[in-house]
Amino acid sequence: MPTSPFDPANEPLGSSNALVRDLNSKNLDIAVQKLYGTWFDRFGLERPTIAAAIDPTGLVQTAVNAKSAAERAADSASASAAAAAADGSYASTAAGLAATTSGDVFLVATANPNEFLMYENASGAAVARGPFTVAAAAVAENAKRARARVIGRVSTITYDLAGVPTVTIADPGYIYGQNNSGLPLATIAPVSEEITLGTSNGLIADMDNGPFDGQGRIIPQVANIASIAGSGWQSGNKFILLAASDAVSDRALTGAYDISHASSRLGNENSLHARTVVQGTYRIERVQAISSWIVSLGEGNIYREDQTTFRIAPLDSATIQGGRGVFANLDSGPFDEFGRIIPQIEKLPGATGWQSGEKFLLFSLGYRGTTGGPAEDREFTIQGEYSNGEAGPFDCEVAWNQRESDPLPSWDEATRTLTWSDTFMLINGSVSRVLLQAGSLVIPSGGFWVAVLDTKELDRLTTNPTLPSSAVVPKTYGAGDDRWGAEPGRYIPLFVVGLKSSYPVRFQPVIGSTAFPSSAPSGGGKPMNLLISNDGASEIRIVLPGANPETNGAVEVVYAHALNPEKGADVWRITGIYDTTRNGNTLSRVRSICNPGEIEMAIKITDKGDHIGGSAHGDEIKEYVTMLVNGVSTPMDVAGAYQADTVEFLQKSRLFEPDTTVPQSNHIATSWKRVVFSTEGVEINNRIEWLQSFQLDQCFLSMLTVLRDAANSEVLKISDKGYRAPYWEEEAVGNPDHDQIHTDTPHIKLSGPSGYAVEMEILKGWDKPNREAYISSAAQYNKIYFNFTGWEYVTEVGEVMSIKSRFRVQNSN
Repeated sequence: MPTSPFDPANEPLGSSNALVRDLNSKNLDIAVQKLYGTWFDRFGLERPTIAAAIDPTGLVQTAVNAKSAAERAADSASASAAAAAADGSYASTAAGLAATTSGDVFLVATANPNEFLMYENASGAAVARGPFTVAAAAVAENAKRARARVIGRVSTITYDLAGVPTVTIADPGYIYGQNNSGLPLATIAPVSEEITLGTSNGLIADMDNGPFDGQGRIIPQVANIASIAGSGWQSGNKFILLAASDAVSDRALTGAYDISHASSRLGNENSLHARTVVQGTYRIERVQAISSWIVSLGEGNIYREDQTTFRIAPLDSATIQGGRGVFANLDSGPFDEFGRIIPQIEKLPGATGWQSGEKFLLFSLGYRGTTGGPAEDREFTIQGEYSNGEAGPFDCEVAWNQRESDPLPSWDEATRTLTWSDTFMLINGSVSRVLLQAGSLVIPSGGFWVAVLDTKELDRLTTNPTLPSSAVVPKTYGAGDDRWGAEPGRYIPLFVVGLKSSYPVRFQPVIGSTAFPSSAPSGGGKPMNLLISNDGASEIRIVLPGANPETNGAVEVVYAHALNPEKGADVWRITGIYDTTRNGNTLSRVRSICNPGEIEMAIKITDKGDHIGGSAHGDEIKEYVTMLVNGVSTPMDVAGAYQADTVEFLQKSRLFEPDTTVPQSNHIATSWKRVVFSTEGVEINNRIEWLQSFQLDQCFLSMLTVLRDAANSEVLKISDKGYRAPYWEEEAVGNPDHDQIHTDTPHIKLSGPSGYAVEMEILKGWDKPNREAYISSAAQYNKIYFNFTGWEYVTEVGEVMSIKSRFRVQNSN
């Protein structure tokens, strides 16, 4: 029986017939290799070849053939053949057929150098494919170039007052083209210096002519893109990275490089700069001329989130003239041997960087008024980040150094006369006491007046200076050039006279005045300031006023020298807090409110037998300790009693690794403590710089050893309820073994039925992820603990921990 002839169209898709596979293989070869036309599949359908589908004009293949032809001609021994084929064309069809293989496309030159005839080598025969012009190739090349990608960004953009832009480029850029083995076509070098773009200026990268750096990267060049010098960025291999408009001012920027990063970065940096916290105080020592003041600046700090604190060195008795300011420059300093920024005095109009850079204005003396007139007609103003360290009505610019037998000043309402005897004063900033000679002053009638002490002629650096009685002058209280506050720092207000009242401000109590702000209330209560009682040896008692102004109840905090050689302890620390009564300088303790446990510091290193800190744990030895009473350094080894607004203790100590074979032999960290006592409570500032790395279980840098029950078998409950931020829900803590709740709260309060209340709040440094706070359930107390690091925290060499906390204790009367 005869068989039917094979018909591939009858075979289904995916047929495994060997004849179908053979036919498909031939068809695929034609579709792939044939550079023009069509072919017929096994179902009889006409299809275009791949080349015809994706390159119907043949331009792409022409460019490829031209390149191949030039390369083959370069390898030819015949120089004439190389010249003929340099542009991919041939003198005749015969030459083109000889140099190509079947399926290649080639060009034959004509009389017009920009026009060619295009042929295909079809098995040795030249088949015409139409004319070809150089313009068509140029269009193809420019189309490719226009679709290349330039990647890069501007680092910073700044504008001068006329709006002329200056840029920096800190990172390399790249030019990409397709099919380049995953690599950029070229790399563009960063630019180390600032680039100012003038009118119609462009920053250009030239792939052909560079110039290039030592790494082969293109070095961008500035050129006028509207002139011949800047040509080639439309028809050549030059790329515009950045270009400025032709506007005289406020020039717009555009280009291949991204400028949004620089704009957002500059805005963000300026926003962060504006929100940086600068802390410090200034003191006006003397107004030696209308536009020349002697000013001192204390040590300051610059705070930024997640950064180490920048410290600013003090500036003593500097002359500041009108229109000048004191600056701290984070970038260029200069810096002292302790790494602190040394403030510099510069003219305000000429200084740069304090609006857009890392320079901060601490203090400046400006003026307004008649610009061209005499200085006396100008009103001076103070600006800057620093605050007045002597501001406020009772800031102790003046302390009176009188004996009980010395007569007090007097006020005669009938004659409006203020009279005083020879009076010794301690004026802030003076090296010794100042004598104000006896005298009197008649206050003008009507309105509000202030008797002020004029310190213009006072030389604070001279020992035992004298001020004549004429230094006390009347000044108006309100507006006007004659008001007492017109020249900050020059006049110290002593006595105020109003329409129906007269009272001392920074003067001693004045006999005959209608009010005595510095005296006890009429109900016989207590002075609302601090009493410091120093035994001159090892204990200083600081008495804070109690809450009730009509009673003599007070809170006493003992700051004592703790010396325990066995544990390696030699520090000053808070050793007790008591409910106390105060009658003048006589103190009588009622009971303990806190036990003598550690308050300022206790640090536990993993696997060590004890904590570090104070006398209870040891391994802490002081290098120095200083006492400041109202900011004035006061000897701690001289017995005496003082009344003041503040007293603070500055202490530096070394911390040692516990459990070492030779005790206190491995210095692992350094501690700086500043403990400040005021009527607002007790502030603890603790700074630790780590010299070695350790894993910590606990890092208590603030605690409060509050009793649960009174000591010495007295049946009295000190604290039985607890509260913590942010919800302030009541917790029962009146019995030992109460629930010891651990949270990350920065603020805990305790109170009891006998009228006692305490609280401790963390003001700075409470930022570690595993921090925890709790009220101890131990039998001896309801101690408040703040663990600043939590468990398994590893310190780093050079790491700085800086915290601030405050606690208040309220007694029952």
